[in-house]
Amino acid sequence: MATCTNKGFLRVFPLVYQQVRFSRNRPNIQRPKHPHFLKSKLLAVTKPIYEEDTRPPIDKCLKPVQIMPPVDLDALDKIYASELRDMFKTSALSAIFTRCNYDFHEMHQAKILFFKANMKIVVRNKHIVKEAIGDTEFRNLLPLFDAVNFMVFSPEANISSLVSINQKLPHYHLLCAVVDGRILSFTQLQSLASIPDIDTARASIVQTLLSGAQSVAQGLQSHQNTLVQQLKQRVDQLQSTPEGKDQ
Repeated sequence: MATCTNKGFLRVFPLVYQQVRFSRNRPNIQRPKHPHFLKSKLLAVTKPIYEEDTRPPIDKCLKPVQIMPPVDLDALDKIYASELRDMFKTSALSAIFTRCNYDFHEMHQAKILFFKANMKIVVRNKHIVKEAIGDTEFRNLLPLFDAVNFMVFSPEANISSLVSINQKLPHYHLLCAVVDGRILSFTQLQSLASIPDIDTARASIVQTLLSGAQSVAQGLQSHQNTLVQQLKQRVDQLQSTPEGKDQ
């Protein structure tokens, strides 16, 4: 009876498996296996035949100059170009940054930092920038706008704040700046940022000039102060004696 019951049900046998690694069938990258004879014939027949280039190597390296057609700006772009030209002429500090990241959140944080430093971010394409400064003394900045860049304008030439903000933005890099109508590189801006501003320099100069006058005045008054102090001590000494009290 037990034998019949066992035969009436399906038996589940455990599956035994073992991982086998075929080291001989690995593809050899350094010495690849030759294809089959029929496949080799097919590859030889279907191999393309290119026309041989008999030009000298110097002609192969030179590429023809691509002349881009001029871009016609609409009325709004011309207004942007006029405003941008006025910003370059009236701002004491005009900086150009390059963007390595397109995160809008980071751009928003950069706008906040520049706004706190009394600076303004302006983003325009290269065609508007060319229309704005193409015929001015700032036309040497046009090659910088082939990449994705933005500009920063400030009515004050606060270079130290500009360099410090640049250090806080890892994906934005300061390329150059225009300070009082002169184009300065990033290295020159760093050297100028290490120099104190004009108010601090004036205070240090005034302090230096006053220190000499104060030392002369102290030297002239030192003998008088010593004499007055000695006389005062003598008066106190005479008053402390009985004879001085009677007088």
